[in-house]
Amino acid sequence: MLFYAFYAMMVLSLFFGFIRLILGPSLLNRIIAFDTIAVSIIGIVVLFSIEQHVAYFLELILIFCLLGFVTTVALIDYLFRTEKEEIHDELE
Repeated sequence: MLFYAFYAMMVLSLFFGFIRLILGPSLLNRIIAFDTIAVSIIGIVVLFSIEQHVAYFLELILIFCLLGFVTTVALIDYLFRTEKEEIHDELE
């Protein structure tokens, strides 16, 4: 019964992440929303794995964690590189 409450919280977090991804006023807000969605999906898979008493999903969880982290870092790196180039272009 307690798992249903946790699932509801994860789905609610996923829902709000999608709303922020669509309506986010800036690119940085959309990047953080993507990270929130990735963490919510990881949480749902973890809850499912615990509920079913199955350890098969540990590799899937690790892959999702790695992909979410690398994608967030790459997007932020891209964001700051483009901002530096725009500032450099304005100074010239």
